[in-house]
Amino acid sequence: MSVARDTEVGVRRLLAPFSRAFRSVDAVSLIFSVLVDFAFLFAYGFVTAPVRDKIVEHAVIVGEILSRASKEMLQTRQASPGLLELLVTNQEARPFLLKLLVLLVLLLGVIYLVYCFFQGTNWKLAVDAVDGKRSYREYLMGFARVNVWWFVAFGLVTVLQTVASLYGVVVERVSQVAPGTFVPTLLNVVFGVFIFVAFISYALVGRARPAREAWRVAVSRQGVVLFIALAVLFASVDWLLRWSVSVSSALQLLLGVAVLLPVVYVVRLLVVSTVREVHN
Repeated sequence: MSVARDTEVGVRRLLAPFSRAFRSVDAVSLIFSVLVDFAFLFAYGFVTAPVRDKIVEHAVIVGEILSRASKEMLQTRQASPGLLELLVTNQEARPFLLKLLVLLVLLLGVIYLVYCFFQGTNWKLAVDAVDGKRSYREYLMGFARVNVWWFVAFGLVTVLQTVASLYGVVVERVSQVAPGTFVPTLLNVVFGVFIFVAFISYALVGRARPAREAWRVAVSRQGVVLFIALAVLFASVDWLLRWSVSVSSALQLLLGVAVLLPVVYVVRLLVVSTVREVHN
């Protein structure tokens, strides 16, 4: 009986964040959250589009230069040079590569400002719903501080993804063989894990070292259950959106607003509720 009771208590504790999150759902907050997220997506696209276009333009130029240089070196040495060697030795690509790195830093800076304002507002809304009211200014400042670390991490992963993409272009153009997908897939997984832990840290804003504490919560039993639940939830939404685009782009847009944005609102409540359960 003791084992059964302990098991029941354990299951209830694992499911408690889900119950608390759904009890915290409020129609007015949901509508406000969806509007803020919609505004964020609009602002993100409007502000970052010029920088992203320049990044693509410079990446294509660098890829073409390195592909041509690789072919020339292959003819003279009978061996394909590595990407690092090309990046270090090719003088023609260097100015475009430096501009590409500057543009990546600029893009991250612009995204940081837009993200902190809009997403900080919505995470503040979720924290208030589960944990009680906090000062908007203090929370937004804490949100901005914790995101400095995350954007450094995201920036490093983005640079590695860009290098991997350039390497793929060079390999495909020189050898006419499709590049491997292991490294890009691994970087996407790392990016996804960082996003998950970053979400947890947003519920810890105001506590000491929220980014470090977020990793402890992430590997707890409640954190693992949350990760699995979010993975299943977002995989289901992704499947729904992919299916809808085969019907019409208008349907995909409609489902994106009517399904995805409310799901993101609930996800924030789930994350905050899980953190509260771990710290109780």
